[in-house]
Amino acid sequence: MTLSKKRGKLTPQPSSLVIDIKPILALRNITQPVAYLLKIGLSNTIVNKILKNDMVQINLRQLTLLCTHLNCTPNELFARRNLKPLPDHELNKLRELSSDSELVSVTEWLKTKSLDEIKALMQQ
Repeated sequence: MTLSKKRGKLTPQPSSLVIDIKPILALRNITQPVAYLLKIGLSNTIVNKILKNDMVQINLRQLTLLCTHLNCTPNELFARRNLKPLPDHELNKLRELSSDSELVSVTEWLKTKSLDEIKALMQQ
């Protein structure tokens, strides 16, 4: 059964939580993200959706591949889009998706880290 038969004419709505991997790719100096993501085992379709912020779902295998190869946590991969949680909500710890999300300064990236995480990074 094809996907169109399963869903009929339903189209998934864009999610308020997105996988934004461009900042991490930039920090890791990965200049050819498509080739890199294909090399780690993601399909062409998934790679295109990730890079366009069009993912509506991700499975644990894909999330594990990304986190393992990019040496990051799932929280570092996710960003918020059009989501305004209550001021004390944990989702506020996720960064807001922006159009210039390709580059993140080291200072901004370090602001999201705890002292223990920074110490561990310094020891590596």
